[in-house]
Amino acid sequence: MSTSGEKTLIRASEWPDFEGGLIAVEQRLQMNEEGNPTYQYSRQNKGTQLYHEAFCLEQNARPAVGEAVLKGSVAAWICELREGDEALDPEANSSQRPQPSTDRSSDYVFANAPNGSASAGVNFHSTGTIRYDSSSSGSMRGSVSADNGRCRTDFSQHYNNPFSGSHIATAICIVHEPRRISTKMEGCVPRLCGSDSGSVIIN
Repeated sequence: MSTSGEKTLIRASEWPDFEGGLIAVEQRLQMNEEGNPTYQYSRQNKGTQLYHEAFCLEQNARPAVGEAVLKGSVAAWICELREGDEALDPEANSSQRPQPSTDRSSDYVFANAPNGSASAGVNFHSTGTIRYDSSSSGSMRGSVSADNGRCRTDFSQHYNNPFSGSHIATAICIVHEPRRISTKMEGCVPRLCGSDSGSVIIN
């Protein structure tokens, strides 16, 4: 507990080391009023900030400045792209994907839920994305979840002006027996929301 009375939880979990292995990375998590750990990039030590930057750079993104709330998730990273940044992936500029409106007359939220496979009894990363465009200022809110919401990370960021961009959200989950679990990615801007469902096969 800090001198101001704020409760801080220091937790280490394993993440990819970008060389095919895993590395333990520490996160400093503040407990919110509901008793859930929250993560903010600005509150981390330099080593954790550097890892967060490297993790996001692998996805052509940068650490998000907003807050992530962990609900059943051991740890999480939140990355973002803002208007004018490079695309999340080569398909992002495909003619099949909607592009931001140049006159900002139409808002949108597009979500992509986590999919794939993982091993039973091992922590795995559930990663989803949202892309959004808002013609009014306000908050962007989103969440990524796995196993019917048992592992979930909520995130939010406030904008003082109309905004557009993308967020990548990751949560850690563990399932102890082989089965298929559901996943979900949700996002909202002031005037509308979007969501997508997926699944992860636990082997």
